[in-house]
Amino acid sequence: MKNLLILLLFTVAGCQQSGSPLTQADKDAIQKNIDGFAQAVSTKSPDIGNGYAEDVVSLPPNEEANVGKEKTVEFHLSPGPKASSFTVTSEEIEGTSELAYSRGTWIFKGVLNDSIDINDNGKYLVLLKKQPDDSWKVIREIWNTSLPLATP
Repeated sequence: MKNLLILLLFTVAGCQQSGSPLTQADKDAIQKNIDGFAQAVSTKSPDIGNGYAEDVVSLPPNEEANVGKEKTVEFHLSPGPKASSFTVTSEEIEGTSELAYSRGTWIFKGVLNDSIDINDNGKYLVLLKKQPDDSWKVIREIWNTSLPLATP
C-alpha cells in the first residue's frame, strides 16, 4: 500500500503544470500564428515556415514524420493541390506561459492537376512553445481528414 501511495504522489506531482496560465496576449499570439499558417497554405507561400520552431516535428497523414523546420516547410510547399481556400478554426487554445496547444478543425478547397476538385476537412492538434522573443512557435503538429476512407 505504501508503494502505491508513493507512486500516486509522483504521478500527481508529474501532472502539475509549471509556469503561469496563458494570458489573453499569449492566446492572441498563438491565434495569429495559426491564421498566418492558414494564409501561407492558401498561397503556397514560403512564409509558411514563420510559425515553426527549428526543431519542429510534423506528423502528416499517410506520410512519414518530417523532423525539423526545413523538412516541414519542404513538405508543405511540395507540389500538390492548389488551394482556392483554406480555413483553420481554433476550438481550444490552452496551456501555460511556456507551452500551449491548439486544437481545432480545418477546411481545404482546391484543384489538383487543374482538373480535379478537392474538398476536404479535418482536425488538427499543434503544440507550441514560447520563444525568447515572446513569439509562439509550433514544435509538434498532427492533422488528418474527417472524411471516410474511399471504398472500392
